[in-house]
Amino acid sequence: MTVFVNIPTTSKPRIVVIGGGFGGLELAKRLRKIDAQIIVIDRNNYHTFQPLLYQVATAALEPDSIAYPFREIFRKNDNVLFRMAQVLKIVPDEKKIETSIGEIEYDYLILATGTRTNFFNMKDVEKHALRMKTIPQAMELRNLILESFEKGL
Repeated sequence: MTVFVNIPTTSKPRIVVIGGGFGGLELAKRLRKIDAQIIVIDRNNYHTFQPLLYQVATAALEPDSIAYPFREIFRKNDNVLFRMAQVLKIVPDEKKIETSIGEIEYDYLILATGTRTNFFNMKDVEKHALRMKTIPQAMELRNLILESFEKGL
């Protein structure tokens, strides 16, 4: 696998946190105070403040009002690195993860990938429901709302 991760070698313990939602972000913020190298991996380069997604969907807020760049959050912490990547595989026997940007070795691994919407086995609801867990989904809902208003005029 080609390596693009560009993570400095270290003699300190390496803690990899997969997921930059509320749990992963709060954990990384607490861990930054210890003598370790912390690597946060998320598919987005920003943390989404999910409680305000409805405000984005209803055009009360713009997306950048609820998106906080990880690099900005951790810019004063030399021991915290952020990498935007998809995790493809976890290899616990070798203490490494394979990502879309290469392999990352770890001493400690934390999985903080969040939750999935539970449709309680209601297939029609799952098929037709509008999800709103991400900024793109909130924007899709906003566009549908605005299109409906336009059609009503």
